[in-house]
Amino acid sequence: MDEYTLTDTRPQSAARLFPNRPGGFAGKGRLVYGLFAGSQPEFTWGLLFIYVFFVLLGVAPGPIGRLSPLTETPTPITGALTLDAVLTGDGHLLLESLRYLMLPVAVLAFVLSGPIIKMIRENMGRAMASEFVLYERACGLPERQIVGSAFRVAVA
Repeated sequence: MDEYTLTDTRPQSAARLFPNRPGGFAGKGRLVYGLFAGSQPEFTWGLLFIYVFFVLLGVAPGPIGRLSPLTETPTPITGALTLDAVLTGDGHLLLESLRYLMLPVAVLAFVLSGPIIKMIRENMGRAMASEFVLYERACGLPERQIVGSAFRVAVA
């Protein structure tokens, strides 16, 4: 075993490519998504998602309310249709209310995950360059465990 074994910094796993290669294809994709998702207001993405998933693909229900106009509205217990459906034991109402929630939840997840991904990407780069990661590598810990501890630091 030579003296360079403990200090070798070449990428040895795909997980290390995340912070070390920001210019790679995956790094550029995350950067573009992080900038692109948060650059437009939510209503713009909402209209685009309605056009794509309702008009073009036909997989999402139309933006006409919380339920289909043909569905009888249950007596409100809590005011939340999904919770009311669970409390009354109405499986059909639960599935329909979840179907109508699909598009708004997808839009909010798309828009709000962009800044979170940017923040974690920057913090992960700093964490992987810190001294505790070098110490963990010198101790011979598996790369998966090193990335996991750096991820916990990056999220905190």
